[in-house]
This record gives sequence, structure tokens and C-alpha cells, in this order.
Amino acid sequence: MSLFPAVTWLAVRELWISFRLVTIIALFLLAGAFVALLPGLGQRQPTSWYAIGLAVASAAAGGLTAAILSLERKRGTAAWLASRAVPRVTLLVGWFIALLAAAAAGFVPGSALAWFTIMPASPTLDPQRFALGLLAAGSGSLACVALGMLAGALLPPARATLLLVCAAAAAGSLAVPDARSLTPASGYFLLAEVPAGWPLGRALQAIGIGLATTALLLAGAGLALERADL
Repeated sequence: MSLFPAVTWLAVRELWISFRLVTIIALFLLAGAFVALLPGLGQRQPTSWYAIGLAVASAAAGGLTAAILSLERKRGTAAWLASRAVPRVTLLVGWFIALLAAAAAGFVPGSALAWFTIMPASPTLDPQRFALGLLAAGSGSLACVALGMLAGALLPPARATLLLVCAAAAAGSLAVPDARSLTPASGYFLLAEVPAGWPLGRALQAIGIGLATTALLLAGAGLALERADL
């Protein structure tokens, strides 16, 4: 019998008891609510505000992920499970699935709320392009969570982990504007530029980069967790 369902359920239960599950869901819901409550804020397009909200929510979710994994190691919960013949990679994947489910539970209704707010203001907005922009931004959110897993596997102090992830997320989206199309943060820029239009290939490229980065970060997190003191 696979241990993944049991570990994932334990992770979801821990997230629920500690109210972190509600926090992660609320982060992505608030990104959509931000557009709905403040549709005319400034001169930016509503899609720009939603992209900014998603980027902030993703960075915060990544930081929270890092803190969660760091605390699991510090409290000895991960060591207790490992001593019961649960592979460390199973712990990592189980927690990632649980966090991904929490993020999706906020991302989906939040994006629907944003869409129903943006659509009346931009009747010519292409639904297909908006959906691809959402997928591209979602792949960037996956990379943020995976980066949090890597940081949590490497750094014991939760505060240092949170600072590292937030700094890395900011660097990926702001420090390299000329190469933004080659970073996992490119999906947020695509979502912000949906009304202006862009080749569909750019969205597929952004999604691919986000997923590839997520896979590499998770592989690094797995290697780090195998060598970490639990």
C-alpha cells in the first residue's frame, strides 16, 4: 500500500489544525478579491492588479511553505515519520501535494472572481488568452511553493527561510526585467499584459519554464532533505 495518501492526509490535517490551510487558501482568494473590491485603482489594467496580487500571494505561500517544512524538521515530526520507515521523499511529496491542494482551493475561486470582475470592464478580453495567462501564472506559483520546500529543507530557522523565499521571489520578478520571459515569474507579466495580446507560444513557454523549474527545485529539495538532520 502506498504511503503517499497517508502522508498527504497527515499534512492536510496538520495544515487544518494550525490554520495554515485557511491562510494559504485566503492568500489566493484575496488576490481575486483585491481586483473585485478595487477595480478602478490607479491607471493600471485590472489584469495587472490581479497579476500583482497573485505574485504577492505566491511569494507569501512560498515563505509559509518554507516555514512549515522547517518547523516540521525542528519539532521532530519528520524524524518520527522517518523512523517509521517512511521515506523522506515521500514526506516531501506528501507535503507538496497538500500545499498544492490548498493553493488550488484558493486559486480557482479567486481567478473566477477576478474574471467576473474584469470581464465587464474589458468585453473584448479573450477568454482563452486569459486562461493561458492564469496557467502561466499558476506555474510560477508552483515554483514559489517548490522553492519554499527547498529552503525549508536547507534552513532550520523559519524567519531566515521566509526572508530567503521572499527575496528570491522578488529577485525573480523585478531584478531581471530584460530576461523576464526566461524566469518562472514570466507568467505574471503575461497575465498583466493579456489585454495587449501576445503570441500564444509565449504562454506555453512560460508554463514550461515554470513546471521545469518546479521539478528542479523539488529534486533539489529531495536531495537536501535526504542529507538534512531531522
